[in-house]
Amino acid sequence: MELKKREHVTDPKQLRVLIVTPSYHVIDGVTLTIRKIKKELEALGGTMMVATAEAARIPLNNDPGVMYFPSLTLPYDSFDNYSVPRFLTESMKREILAFKPNVIHITAPDILCFSIARW
Repeated sequence: MELKKREHVTDPKQLRVLIVTPSYHVIDGVTLTIRKIKKELEALGGTMMVATAEAARIPLNNDPGVMYFPSLTLPYDSFDNYSVPRFLTESMKREILAFKPNVIHITAPDILCFSIARW
């Protein structure tokens, strides 16, 4: 199961952006920036999906623009529920391929981001 390299896209309506980030549910500068980019891209007619860790002890809001992947919860400073995604699995690959991204951006050097970058 492989991602295909695609032609350069300049029309925002054709953009299908996947952003991979460890803890989208933790409100910090990265998350706020991702949310702003998502809102602006969708206003231009593009599509964006965020791949992130399931948040321990935080109910998921079933946001159609977010893929939640199995995770590990870590104690981290003041963030009570900081989670990081685990390795990329075949089912995760299928979910990503079904989205058909033509841009993939990783935000952190975690296990999932490295796995997607190598894939």
